[in-house]
Amino acid sequence: MNWRNLIISTPLTVTPGRGDAVAAETPPAQSTSPFLTPQSVASFPVASGIVYAISQGIAKLPVPAHVSPFIPLVVALLVGAIIYAITFDDKRVPRPSSPREWAISVGIALLNSLLLWTSAIGISTVTNTAPGH
Repeated sequence: MNWRNLIISTPLTVTPGRGDAVAAETPPAQSTSPFLTPQSVASFPVASGIVYAISQGIAKLPVPAHVSPFIPLVVALLVGAIIYAITFDDKRVPRPSSPREWAISVGIALLNSLLLWTSAIGISTVTNTAPGH
């Protein structure tokens, strides 16, 4: 199983049949990164659950009380960084070409990581199990 297929969304390509009308020029299909496609809706809950589960596991270790509130944030940033790295490791996903595009790309990845963090701490609030307690 290719793990990239769980994160990278590639549009389906349909081969026209005999007698079907075909455009004179069809642009090549491009892959897209997470959080932007219907496939990402499935990956976001999974990523949030991973952040929550790892945070809860770490919180069960003997962690100083002043560190425990930051555990979900650090885990969310790590999970976001892994998703970002997997996304740009795929040759089908176009890479940013200018420093401005890279800054925007990293900024969106950071926002996505923060969204994972808020989702994970929201889960712990709903279940009344704050990390570190």
